[in-house]
Amino acid sequence: MEVIVIEKESYKELLVQLHQMVMKGTRDAIREALSATDPTQDWVSAQEAMKILNVKKNKLIELRDLREITSSLHGRKYMYSKRSMNAFLQRNII
Repeated sequence: MEVIVIEKESYKELLVQLHQMVMKGTRDAIREALSATDPTQDWVSAQEAMKILNVKKNKLIELRDLREITSSLHGRKYMYSKRSMNAFLQRNII
């Protein structure tokens, strides 16, 4: 067994640094979770959807037409829901 001895002040400083790192990680996780629930952050373009799903344009259109993924038409541009794409990928795990 190995024993490491450090000064009391150094130990306290390490605890403060550890606490700061945990708090930053927690804040980042909360921020990420909140942005995931923000509806404005959910919609992506066709190009981004193709990257997320790793498909070509024809397959993306097929998935949209079959209502496998949620889409919304804005003028002449389709937008795709990241949540529905993630759900689609989860449903199709082998």
